[in-house]
Amino acid sequence: MFIEVTAIVGNFATTDHLNPEAVAAYADGELSPLAMHRAKIHLVHCLECREEVERQRHASKRLKESNTAKVEMPSDLRQRLMGIAQSCPDGPCAEDIPRASESFIAKLDGIARGLRRINRGK
Repeated sequence: MFIEVTAIVGNFATTDHLNPEAVAAYADGELSPLAMHRAKIHLVHCLECREEVERQRHASKRLKESNTAKVEMPSDLRQRLMGIAQSCPDGPCAEDIPRASESFIAKLDGIARGLRRINRGK
């Protein structure tokens, strides 16, 4: 979640900061409870990261408020993409591709991740 900056980058001092993915996840409320707690502690002490979180929140808000209904794909791009889809032969179905069996631990991890997602939605 943190990256170490070993030189001065822009106005950032040499210290540990939230990495860009953590800033975006924090701004969107997508961090795990432990990661959220660690980020909040860091943000109390780090003006640069607080400002970066605020910029991310502003950008996210602007994106959500934008009218994407007016965005249209140029017809020549659509035609080129359709041409690619028609020129490629069909590949194997997902069922035809052999998969390594998951370990018991991997299955438990998948169940735990699914439960965490369900609990976040409540």
